[in-house]
Amino acid sequence: MIKEASMTSHLENIIKNHESVANLKIVFVDIEKYSKRKTKLQNEIIYIFSKFLAEAITEISREFVEYAQNNNINIRDDTIILPTGDGAAIVFSFDGTHDIHLKYAEALLKKVHEHNKQIPCKRFSESGYCNDHAHFNIRIGVSQANGLIYQDVNGRYNVAGDVINMAARVMDFADRNQIILTAAAHNAFIDMVDKTNIDDLFVRYSEVKLKHDVIVDIYQYVGSSEYINASRLAVGKLAYQVDSEREILTRYQQIENAGFRKIYPNRQELFNDLIIDIIPNAKEELKIMGICISLFRESDKPVRRIPWDSTKTIDSLANIIEKGCKVKALFLKRYLTANERNYYGIGKKADLYFMRERDEEFDYDFRRGRRLKILSNDAVGHFIRLLIELARRSQHEEPAKRLEIMRRLQIHEYIALPALSLYIVDDDIHVTPYLSRRHCSDVPAFKISGKLTDLYSAYNGHFEAIWKSEQNSKVIDEGFIQMLANDPKTTLASFDSKLKELSDSEAAKVQKNPSYHEDPERYRLEEKAIKEILDRKNSATL
Repeated sequence: MIKEASMTSHLENIIKNHESVANLKIVFVDIEKYSKRKTKLQNEIIYIFSKFLAEAITEISREFVEYAQNNNINIRDDTIILPTGDGAAIVFSFDGTHDIHLKYAEALLKKVHEHNKQIPCKRFSESGYCNDHAHFNIRIGVSQANGLIYQDVNGRYNVAGDVINMAARVMDFADRNQIILTAAAHNAFIDMVDKTNIDDLFVRYSEVKLKHDVIVDIYQYVGSSEYINASRLAVGKLAYQVDSEREILTRYQQIENAGFRKIYPNRQELFNDLIIDIIPNAKEELKIMGICISLFRESDKPVRRIPWDSTKTIDSLANIIEKGCKVKALFLKRYLTANERNYYGIGKKADLYFMRERDEEFDYDFRRGRRLKILSNDAVGHFIRLLIELARRSQHEEPAKRLEIMRRLQIHEYIALPALSLYIVDDDIHVTPYLSRRHCSDVPAFKISGKLTDLYSAYNGHFEAIWKSEQNSKVIDEGFIQMLANDPKTTLASFDSKLKELSDSEAAKVQKNPSYHEDPERYRLEEKAIKEILDRKNSATL
C-alpha cells in the first residue's frame, strides 16, 4: 500500500516546497511470532493484517474530518504505509494532529483483539501463536521527529531518517499488544495535550540501551483499554521520579536533537570562523541573508581578530563555486520604488536601512541609512567582482558551461523589516538576531546543525520563503550575465575600462568635495558600469 507519486498533492507539496522535510509520526508494527506459522497461515495473517492497517486509517480519518478539510488533506490517501515483511511502518506527516499516531495504534490493537476473540484458542492465548487459526498479536513502536519524504526509483513515496529507525528500535522492547514510544514522541504529545493526569497514561523507563550502546528513555503507553497490554517491561529502570542530573542531561539531549550546537558571544567571533574555516569548506550550498552582507567590509565598530581582505574573500568564494557550490545572497532592498514605499508606509526620506540604523546604541547623526547602505552597495560591488572573476576563470569553457558556473551565484534583494542574518553552509546554519539598541557586531550568534532537525528546518524555511517571494528582485541584470557567457573577452575588457573610468570620476568628486565620500552612490561603481555597458549595447541594436 505504498502510495504512488500521482496520488497525493500533500506529499508532493512536502517534497517540492519543504525540501522533502516534514515532522513525521511513525507507527512501526510487527506481527509477533510470525515466522513460527505455516506458510498458508502466514499468507492469511498478512492478508488480514494488511486489511486492518487500511481499515484503521479509514476509522481514525473520521476523527480528523474538520482538520483534513481545513488543510486540503485526505488522511487515508496521504498516509504512507511501508510494508516490512511481517509488519509495516505507518507514516503520518500532518502538522496539528498531535495524537493521530496513538489513536491509530489503539484502533489497530482493537481490531486485532476483536479478531482474536472470535474463536477462542487456548494454545494461542498461552504461547502467542498457533497453526490452527489466523490469530496474531502485534507489537508497536512510536516515534516522532523530522524525516525525509521522497520518491523512490519506482515513483513511490518512501521515508528516510532516524525517525523511522527509532520507531523500530523501541518497538523491539514491546511485548505482545504493547505500545512503546520514544522520548521525543512522548514529550511532543504531552506538550500538546491540555489534560489533567495525562502522565498516568504512560510508564517511563530510563537508561534503556539501544543499538550501538545508545542510552535513552522510553515510554510505555498503557491507556485504559482491555486490548492494550499494560504489563511492565523488563528493561532499563522503572522511573517515576526524575533526578535533577538526569533531567539536565535529558534537556541537553532535547536541545541537541532540535539542532542547537553552539553559541558565539558576538557575531564578530562567528565572522572570524566564517572567513577562515567555514565558507572555504562549503561543498554544496552557501546561502546568506542579511542587511548588507558584511563578508567584504564591516561597519566601523568591530575589532577584528584577522585582517579583512575582500580580494581573498572573493577568491575563496570563486573557489567553492568552481567546485560546484551554489551561492545565494539576500540583501535588504536598498532603493524602494514609490509603490513599495506606499505599500509599506515608508516616507520618502527614510527606508529600511534608516529604520535599522536608528535602532543602534550610538547616535551616528541619524544618517538616514547611509552607513549601512554604503556597506550594502560596497558588498554588491564585490559580488559583481566575484561574477567577473568567475567569468575570467571560465573563459576557456564553452558558453553553456560558463553560464552554468556563473549562475551558481545568485543575488536577490528582499523587502522586510530586518530581524536576523543567516549564513547557511551545507548542513549548518549560523544565526544572528538583530537586537534592539545593539550594534550587530555585539549581538550573540548561534549555530544549528542537521537538515532533519527542527531548528534547521525552521530557519532554512525562513530563507527559502523570502527567496521565493514575488517581491524579491535580482541584483545583477541577466543581460550582462549573458554577455559574459557569450563573449567574455570583449565584455570583461569593456567592464574593466568602464569601471576605471567611473572610478577616476568618483575619485575626482571626492577630492573636490570630501563629504561625497559619505554618499552611498559613491559605492555603486560596479553596478553603474554594468548599466552603462547594457545601455550602450541596447543603443547599438536600435
